[in-house]
Amino acid sequence: MMKHPKKILCVIGLAFVYGCTSGDVQQTEYSDNEPGMIDHLMYIAPNRLEEKARITEALGIEAVEGGSHKDLGTSNALLSLGGRQYLEIAGIDEGSEADPLVKQFFFSQPYSDILTYAVETFNAEEKREELIAQGFKVSEIFSEARTLPSGEKLSYRGFTVDGGEFRGLVPFFMDWDESPQPGLTSPKGAKLKSFLALTSDPDGLREIYNKMGIKVPVQYSNKPGLVATISTAEKTIVLNGSARGMEAFADFIKQATAANEETVNEKTEETTPEN
Repeated sequence: MMKHPKKILCVIGLAFVYGCTSGDVQQTEYSDNEPGMIDHLMYIAPNRLEEKARITEALGIEAVEGGSHKDLGTSNALLSLGGRQYLEIAGIDEGSEADPLVKQFFFSQPYSDILTYAVETFNAEEKREELIAQGFKVSEIFSEARTLPSGEKLSYRGFTVDGGEFRGLVPFFMDWDESPQPGLTSPKGAKLKSFLALTSDPDGLREIYNKMGIKVPVQYSNKPGLVATISTAEKTIVLNGSARGMEAFADFIKQATAANEETVNEKTEETTPEN
């Protein structure tokens, strides 16, 4: 049986500023224990290994294999972006039996994409209750784990927030409990120099960010997006995202289901004898 689409993207993605202004796109320097810190960018790829190789060549730093989600057939590679921040390159685990719909979803993507991002919290229950009190629609707290290449289990908890029309521009929250935060253990040398949210309603998104305590600059754009600038001492790359959010998988399921039903109906009509 298929898992809930939003939970599937949570599992895949977990292995994604106060007083934002439109003019300043520089990423704030965070302390390791400051609330509102970006935890990771959920960057999905139709071919995970190829995308990992491209980023390795572009930055000169190779992302480490982060482990697998065996029930889905997905895996990821991780690269520290400085402090408690990291890039997650997620895709199909080439050596596993992936869920057919999950596999179809990844392989159907025209390009690699930042779907959304995660913000770290050090108390998931407290943060969830705070957001509920502010009127946000949030999920129940999920508890998940993935298997590291060493065979060890990495456990984490979190919850999602209904972003409405903003979709993936509204992040989900991560609580690593006693597990080592991947930004501290993944290959180092790269920094998240800037991270920018694009929307046709910047004032609306800034209001949400201010209420949530999110430290991401917002600028006007004719279409939504997320833009991450990542630098080393010698090189800089820019990753762009659609900010379609975890809803992207739900959208895909609806389209795939509708297409399958249409195919079944067509075949039924072809095999039904005329009176």
